Amino acid sequence: MTVTDRTASLRDAARTSPGEADLDALVDCLRADDAEERIAGAEALGLLALAGRDVSAAVDAAEFREWELDLFERSVGFTPGLDDEVIIPRTVAFAVCASVVTDHLDPAALVELVGVHERQYPEFDADGRRYTAVGEVGWALASTVIVDEDRLDALLALLEHDDRTVRHVAAAALSDVAEEYRSVHGHPVPRREELADTAAGLLASDDERLRYRGAFTLYEFGMEEPTLLQDRLPRIRAALDDEYYLVRKEAAGMLGFVGDEASVPELSRLAESDPSDDVRTKAADALGSIRDGE
Repeated sequence: MTVTDRTASLRDAARTSPGEADLDALVDCLRADDAEERIAGAEALGLLALAGRDVSAAVDAAEFREWELDLFERSVGFTPGLDDEVIIPRTVAFAVCASVVTDHLDPAALVELVGVHERQYPEFDADGRRYTAVGEVGWALASTVIVDEDRLDALLALLEHDDRTVRHVAAAALSDVAEEYRSVHGHPVPRREELADTAAGLLASDDERLRYRGAFTLYEFGMEEPTLLQDRLPRIRAALDDEYYLVRKEAAGMLGFVGDEASVPELSRLAESDPSDDVRTKAADALGSIRDGE
């Protein structure tokens, strides 16, 4: 069997019949000198981990930290039905995240992965590199949940992790699940009430990035289902005073979705005098939505 045939066979098995995939072939691919073989192995590793296979030997064989930086830029495309490629995370990041949510890797691997992705953006400042890298790893983590919703508990557990970067990745993933799950599956994400409560809880964090991800998650849920915001209005109203402008922006948008007349005075203040153009615009839009609904 040629290298091309071997990688094609492994990819096909991982996608269509994961219970029959050859784990020895997976290890061989991950240890190969050929970059295409290793990328195929990383894709298969992620899918087989999510399918419940014991990929411990493959995880040990991968040694991702030794891979060339350009391989971390490669992406894989698929859907749960494997018809159209609409989920497109970074391949190695997907493999690592799938290994984390299936307990084949410690969550500390996410911190190392973010560091690798930061190196891809030397033209950005430190904050820009970190934010972009967290977003890319977060999307890979979200992809594991979009492919297999049974991984939601693992994602939520990562939000409670001791490491700040792990929490940032998990919060980014939560917001991506809220934004993209319906477009892939054609129906809302399960356990929306629980996820909305989790997002609302993030609004009380002392970490502005977590507050923003919580606000963005609620905003995405509110666009699809404004009633999800009703029981969380006190926290959303309070977020209009948040120090971080992106939190204020998302909060204003949510209050517009639900037509919250009680927030009109505060929205009017933001529309007139908030230092952020984005917040002023969103607050004005929210006021218009509220008045149109009267």
